[in-house]
Amino acid sequence: MKQPEIHPFGFDHLIEVKQKTFDNGVTINLIPLEDTRVVMIDFFFHGCKWHQSRCLQAYFSASLLCTSSEEYDADILAETIDYNGASIYSRTGFFGTCITLLCLSKNLPKMLEVMKSVLIHPTYDQKRFDTSVSMMKQSAAIRKTDVNSVCNETFLETLYGKSHRCTSFANLDDYDTLTRDDLLSFHHQYICSSDCQIWMTGNITEDAIGLVHEYFGKTAWGEGQFVYQQPIWPDLQPAKDHIIRMKMPGVQSAICMGKLLPRWDHPDFTKIMVTITLLGGYFGSRLMTNIREEKGLTYGIQASLRQTLCETALMISTATANETVEQVIEEIYKEIQRMRTERVGDEELARVKNYMIGYSCRKHEPGLGLSKLLMNMYMKGCPYDNILTENRLVLDTTAEDIIDMTDRYLDVDSMRLCVVGNAD
Repeated sequence: MKQPEIHPFGFDHLIEVKQKTFDNGVTINLIPLEDTRVVMIDFFFHGCKWHQSRCLQAYFSASLLCTSSEEYDADILAETIDYNGASIYSRTGFFGTCITLLCLSKNLPKMLEVMKSVLIHPTYDQKRFDTSVSMMKQSAAIRKTDVNSVCNETFLETLYGKSHRCTSFANLDDYDTLTRDDLLSFHHQYICSSDCQIWMTGNITEDAIGLVHEYFGKTAWGEGQFVYQQPIWPDLQPAKDHIIRMKMPGVQSAICMGKLLPRWDHPDFTKIMVTITLLGGYFGSRLMTNIREEKGLTYGIQASLRQTLCETALMISTATANETVEQVIEEIYKEIQRMRTERVGDEELARVKNYMIGYSCRKHEPGLGLSKLLMNMYMKGCPYDNILTENRLVLDTTAEDIIDMTDRYLDVDSMRLCVVGNAD
């Protein structure tokens, strides 16, 4: 049976996103979807891990918003959210903090009332605060015994330094000293109308927009009025040693290697992404094919880009049996060297491009997840049409570009290596 022909695909237009500015200066971005009775509203703030004065402050300040508020105690708040079939959840990192409301459109009036209460007047119920912190501390204690977690954190510390914001990893003592007042302090400073962008996705009507305006768009709200300014990047304090080996018990060792690369706004960044995807960014990558499929040395290996406000970190990570650590490291170096000296075949390069464009298409298709894509672009300061620019650059990347990017940015002598486990 003849295999069907493979045709290039992609998209050349963007879903229209309408914007409105409320009376208090808050901007709302509208992404209407057909045939849905659900509405999702994302509230974005720049305050995040980059701004916290101590470890865990930003994370718990966002994640525990729904424990209680001035208008609702813990039990009534939980019952109200459940009764209306709604969800309120958060995410925070090095780009910003997002608080999300997801509910049926018919329940939006009540849930916006609840959302205003928890977003503007949280009280962080002490009992639930203590329970949540205790549970997270137990999880953290388990991670401290996991070679993969320890390896990743140690590797990043060798890149940035232990005192850098990008390596503000919590110690177990940080869970003991964190207080409810720490959460209130962060919330009062950074959760406010002066630094709020709203994304509204789903079943959007004029009445729904009017309700959001009523609760969040008429007057200034929040204890403070934070105005975001791009932070000053701290100096890097990388470790002197390029190779770090740590002993931990276990039958497997974790390996992490890589280096710092340019940010997303660098002219070479898209070509770097294509190069990293070819090396280890998808299931059919060079590293997976060689080290997993052909040699069976690991269950999985990947090369990824960890993006922060200041730089991008290349991380090649895997775990393998203690006795095969050196063989895996050697094979990684071989694959990088092969990309520097051998021209990638047209078929393989086309497969990588199709994977990347297909992934971009899935992210941009109409759906509730579209707001997250647009919000991530807003966090980075990227224009909306950058999606099309990036896809075009992916398609324009040549085999010669792969050699050039590998030679310029993936020099193995400049990479740092961390091995954690019981390898000799």
